[in-house]
Amino acid sequence: MVVWPAIVKFEGDSELDYISSESEWKIESELHYLGYQDKDILVDSTGAIFSLNDPINNTTKIISTNKTITMNILLELIKEHQSSLGLCCAAKVGFDSIKGAIDSVKES
Repeated sequence: MVVWPAIVKFEGDSELDYISSESEWKIESELHYLGYQDKDILVDSTGAIFSLNDPINNTTKIISTNKTITMNILLELIKEHQSSLGLCCAAKVGFDSIKGAIDSVKES
């Protein structure tokens, strides 16, 4: 089960998408329109990693990978995201929690 908010990391793209809730996920058609690549992931506020493709019927579905992201890897993703947006001082970014890191994507 996803603990919202969460971010979506698209394979080969530095920008991250912030999703505040399950209802936003369901109504945000742009998030589902073209489907997902195998390496696109959703990371929730606890650090749990989810895939976004159901390999059985090739549909969009949030599926637990039973893996978690480390703070160091999440920090690197957020630095790349902020840098891609041209935000200054991305190299100096730091967070006390995974949720705090995810919340920062909303603000960028």
